[in-house]
Amino acid sequence: MPCRVLFAYLGAFCLLSCTELNARWNDHQVFFGTVRDSANGVALTTFCADTSVDRAEVIVFSAPVGSVVEEEVFVEGRTEKYKGDTPPERDGAFWCSDVPQVYLHPLYPWVCLRAADDDPPATILAAEPRGEIADNGSSSGYALDLEVRHAGILRVVFDADCLREHADPSSDAGVPAMRAEMTISTSGTKARAAGRPLRSD
Repeated sequence: MPCRVLFAYLGAFCLLSCTELNARWNDHQVFFGTVRDSANGVALTTFCADTSVDRAEVIVFSAPVGSVVEEEVFVEGRTEKYKGDTPPERDGAFWCSDVPQVYLHPLYPWVCLRAADDDPPATILAAEPRGEIADNGSSSGYALDLEVRHAGILRVVFDADCLREHADPSSDAGVPAMRAEMTISTSGTKARAAGRPLRSD
């Protein structure tokens, strides 16, 4: 191979390598999912937002008192490559689109979620893992079966005994704090479901 061709190849390789070394990644985490009427599978709302956003402002729906709904949620780390010192300004619509790359499915003990208040607007009948599931039960998503009781904001917390049961000593990601999970409005009344709530006694 002539020297000038070889040097051209080497120059192009170095240019690409330097470009990659100078590239940076703009990382965000989003949550997304659906709330469905358990009786007929009809979606009551779909949602997606950055994990820094108050979920009770994003997950908003209406259901009759006594009805059972399923909330299904997934969490993903999404990123984009950029050059320069400052990442580009992006809004929630961008991070919830198909443009960013998915690079992470963070695992948390979502099965340990319980209602935080004595009189919650919905009773948590069951909590199940969704998405990627670790041996200890931690997962990248979850599904909550909920019986609607009255209008209001459902706040959730991680049950301490359940956390000890599902502890993962190799994880340093930490556990999310208590938060507002959703806002429920009600209309009409259905016969009460026969399920029993999950408790954190």
